[in-house]
Amino acid sequence: MDEGSLADLQEHRPEDDQNVQNELQSQDSEEHVNDEIRRQASKDLNALLRNIAINADPPAHRLTTDETGFNSLCHWSFYDNIPSIPDEIKSRCTATLDFISQFKKNWDLSSIGIPADWKLGPEDLHVKTLRAEKEELLARHFDHSSMALDFMLSAPFALSRPLYDSLEPATSPPVEEAFRPSSRWAARAFLDIVSYTESEEDADLAILMAMARTPGCMLRCNPIFAFPPEMQPDDANFSIEWALAVDDRISASMRHASEHQPPRLGLLHPAVLIGIKGPAPWNTKGHVSWNSHDSDAESTTLASVQEELCNATRCSLDSHILNWLQIDENHKLQSLPAWLLVFGVIYDAQYLRIVAHIPYLQADSHSQSTSVAYISCIVDEIPFPAYEEEPDMSIGLGRFRAASALLSLKRHAHRLAREWESSMYKWPESVREVQLELEAEYLTRMWPQLSAVTEDGDSVRVEFSPPWVVKTDEDEDFEEISEYDEDDEGDEGGEEDDDEDKEDSEKDEDEDEDGEEDEDDEDDDDGGNSTGGIVNV
Repeated sequence: MDEGSLADLQEHRPEDDQNVQNELQSQDSEEHVNDEIRRQASKDLNALLRNIAINADPPAHRLTTDETGFNSLCHWSFYDNIPSIPDEIKSRCTATLDFISQFKKNWDLSSIGIPADWKLGPEDLHVKTLRAEKEELLARHFDHSSMALDFMLSAPFALSRPLYDSLEPATSPPVEEAFRPSSRWAARAFLDIVSYTESEEDADLAILMAMARTPGCMLRCNPIFAFPPEMQPDDANFSIEWALAVDDRISASMRHASEHQPPRLGLLHPAVLIGIKGPAPWNTKGHVSWNSHDSDAESTTLASVQEELCNATRCSLDSHILNWLQIDENHKLQSLPAWLLVFGVIYDAQYLRIVAHIPYLQADSHSQSTSVAYISCIVDEIPFPAYEEEPDMSIGLGRFRAASALLSLKRHAHRLAREWESSMYKWPESVREVQLELEAEYLTRMWPQLSAVTEDGDSVRVEFSPPWVVKTDEDEDFEEISEYDEDDEGDEGGEEDDDEDKEDSEKDEDEDEDGEEDEDDEDDDDGGNSTGGIVNV
């Protein structure tokens, strides 16, 4: 035996074995606790699902979870328009259909016109800008029962409620004073939709810009769905372009937002609005490549897109219903509010279609209890073609309606997300704990840079921005980041710095010093600002 091995044996102590054994027991105990929590979370979730489960035998082509009796896809009905819904079903969701009818007036042709105050008379010698009163803006923005267009709805600069009151009651200002009315972001998004030319990329960017900065929501492109297995089938790869989802952070609607948003849609972060591409593709000239007169082929393809949208929406809709159960102190499903529905947007080179996914209550003849059934219905179809070589007034009017509809849907998405601000912590603790644990495991597995360990074995936090995060500097003003010309100026400044670097590189003695000066100059020019765009996950 060599000297090293002998030294190791001499230094070995019985308490070392005990420490190792204690550590292994601690790991086993922790795993046992995690297993217990997960079993409890599954039990609590199943108990919630039984409140909305349908005990009747589902159709054979629908998915059923045998363990809980919960039918994720059962009792879904698909309709091309509201008039095609049978009267029997209409009678069970009258309040929701009335809500949709009023909601559509935001972009209906009968509601679009020029205000009488804006019309010039013979006595008007000069044209001046008419501004809305702040009281009017506040009344519209903070009237959460209203679904009217709100150009002030852009996070993190619009407050959805006085969150300061719960943090610093003595020093928090009134919400009216903290509110900074600015329509710059929404107005630019509105104009981008109205004026987009012909490409698919332009349409995508215009719609995403309209959905971005929704208070209380996070925007995800090509979203990942990670609902519990009790709610979601194994094959959950949906062809979804984007989704607005609930962001449960307490500062979600405040000015400065945390970077660590959950990257996936799930039980506690369901979708509030989903977008998907329709059957009419774009080509290089922006015209429809398929025969638009073939209505049978179009309707068949549209039906498959509608079903795909329904498959991606149903788990989120169930999450909203379960959340409504948390709001109800009795935790009994006796009624559903009229606004509790999830909209979807089907857009392509010809139309922008709005699909409503509506839950309603029905009596179960087998169990003599109330259960939930669902409707997927196309509630409106707005022309959304590309501009021809010569401007067409009808196309411009359709674009105006499309922009109004998208901003209205954005407000409804904000309305859904607000319900989670107060009810998130009413969910069973086991369910919340397991969901957070699953997200942490996913983040660590996909992006190991989020955590690290020092030489001493201590865990440290690494400053790392996940790829789904859109960063904005804390000191930037809203008007500053809204201007494209500032980015151009920054690019020009970068080119000047590059020229200086080339000149300095010719001098070997001062190369390092000049490089450091150039970096300092760039930092001074940028002011530490970093902006990002919408990225795919």
